[in-house]
This record gives sequence, structure tokens and C-alpha cells, in this order.
Amino acid sequence: MVKKISVGEIEKYLFYLGRNLQEYVPIEQIATAIKSGRWWHSRLGYNNAELFQRFYPYKKNKKVEWWLVRGVPDKIDWENAIVYELKTYRGKGREFMLNVGRTQANIYCWLTGCLKYVVVLVDVTKLKPEEEHEEFNYDESMALYHIHKGIKLKKWLKGIRKQYQEMVKE
Repeated sequence: MVKKISVGEIEKYLFYLGRNLQEYVPIEQIATAIKSGRWWHSRLGYNNAELFQRFYPYKKNKKVEWWLVRGVPDKIDWENAIVYELKTYRGKGREFMLNVGRTQANIYCWLTGCLKYVVVLVDVTKLKPEEEHEEFNYDESMALYHIHKGIKLKKWLKGIRKQYQEMVKE
């Protein structure tokens, strides 16, 4: 069986898992945010549909597990080898979303072979939202670090779920 992890899962484990474990977030609030984000992606043309995947050798205790890392970047400029990642935010969340976007786009560079990435930020609370662009160079060591950490958190969470199920049976 092939072990898989998506770039979206890595993002969730690195940036949202802690917050979700600490507090309850109503499912309606999450669904509204996702729907709004999809609308902005479509409206602004960040709707690439091409799936990229690549194997990553997850090493722990001298053992290697091969994981298939998968993801769909928002937009790719193949002529200039640039990945674009669009992030929407509300007011004060700009820096947080910039960090999330940088991590995602950097991993997409690892998947696609692109050498640069641009994080596009849109504050959706403004009457006329404008796109802000920040360009960065691909950093392979950071991409591999984030992939490794995402897999580690996924495995940890699986263990917690298993322990929870055993405790509920008692």
C-alpha cells in the first residue's frame, strides 16, 4: 500500500492542527471560509487543475518509508518556472497567510521543478480587494523539512486516533 500525503494536509498539520486541538471551530465557519476562498481563486484565475506528485523518502530510525506527496498548485507560469499560490485573509491575518502560502508554494516548487514562487494575498474585507504579490526563491531544504514534519504529524495523529478508539472501547 502506498502511503500518501497531500500538500493541503501538510498545510493543515503545520498551521491549523494546533489551533483546532485547542479550540472548537464550528464546521459552518470552516465551510464558509473554504467556499469564499474557492470563489476568489476562480474569480482571479488561480484555478489550475493539474495534479503533481512525487515520492519522498521518509526516514526514521534508519528505516525508510516511501510517501507519495501530491498537490495541485493554484497557478503555474511555465515560461518563467514560477508557482503562484493565492491566499485570502480577513484584516489582521496577512502575515499568517503569507507564511502558509510560502510553505505551500515552496513544496509545490519541489513537486513541479519550478525555481521561484509568488504568494498572492487578497484581503477580502476591503470593498475593492487588490492582489499583493511577494516573490521568493525555491528552498529545497525547507520544502523537505516541511514535508518530513507533515508526515511526522500525520503519523502522530493516526496514533492518537488509535489510542482514542481503544480508550472508548474500555
